[in-house]
Amino acid sequence: MVGWRLLPANDSDQAWDDALALMPDHNIYQSTAWARHKLARGWRLRRALSYDNGRPAAMVQALYKRFPGGCVLWSRGGPAGEPALWGSDMRKTLTQGLGLCYLRVCSYRELSPEQAGTLEENGWRRPRHPFNRALTFQYDLTRGQDEQWAAFTENWRHNLRRGQKRCGEAKFWENPRAGELLSVYRRMEQWKGIKKHYGADELDSLLGILKRQVILVRADDADGQPIALRACAVQGDKAWDLLAAASEAGRKNYASYALFWNLLERCKRLGVRSYDMGGADPALARGVFDFKKGSGARPVEYLGEWDWSTLGLARRGFGLGLKALGVGEA
Repeated sequence: MVGWRLLPANDSDQAWDDALALMPDHNIYQSTAWARHKLARGWRLRRALSYDNGRPAAMVQALYKRFPGGCVLWSRGGPAGEPALWGSDMRKTLTQGLGLCYLRVCSYRELSPEQAGTLEENGWRRPRHPFNRALTFQYDLTRGQDEQWAAFTENWRHNLRRGQKRCGEAKFWENPRAGELLSVYRRMEQWKGIKKHYGADELDSLLGILKRQVILVRADDADGQPIALRACAVQGDKAWDLLAAASEAGRKNYASYALFWNLLERCKRLGVRSYDMGGADPALARGVFDFKKGSGARPVEYLGEWDWSTLGLARRGFGLGLKALGVGEA
């Protein structure tokens, strides 16, 4: 018999991560480490598990914030497990005692029209303004080095050679300080004319709470100062792009290519089999899209974002309010 149960706040984090590892769509954003990182940023946490004959069949970790008269919940990377179980029983269990609720989930399962149809039948709808891009690129790390090299486009291989020649070997960045990373980000933001990505507090939290999961590499100039960085988060046999920045000097020296190749090799030595390069949008960021495509990674469209509200008329208003909270990065 399948049933959902809300987990108490003091439930074992290790038990949660152990159950998550059994799910084929497990990811860093449903992990204990990510929850702790976001709890330090002012969010609260709810978790629910679905059991089938005593074994976990599906699970969901959601961050939430309460407001006068209501509550918003956001589950990045969740739920995990069979989508047919993400119905009214799950929503009722996850939101019990919270009053008027708006819930948005963002599944990192590969898109299946049948599963998307099941979600619609179970009361979910596509939000008008999604936070994350559903298209990504996944790199297969089970391939041998020669096969990996052959998967690169000719232009990507040429730029990788340039990066390795001009920047030397990328370095593993041990015990980084948030201010050092921010210096690279601020230089990138300044010459690109874009908004700030991170603050010192958020980077301190990422580097502290997720330290065991994060692999961070850097490229330096002739004076030993970082001109580019790249980091991923590892969970089991999967890795996800987490941080990436390059100053103008880093871009001119093709540092991003050398860093990515180094990061792939480090992940492979740790037993990582799949590397998710993150969102891709050829219209909004053509250069980033071409970089990821040229690496030989496979384009994948996720099942993506879906929302629901206890009061249907409030769905759109809550959805717009979530954007103001910066929920897409949570």
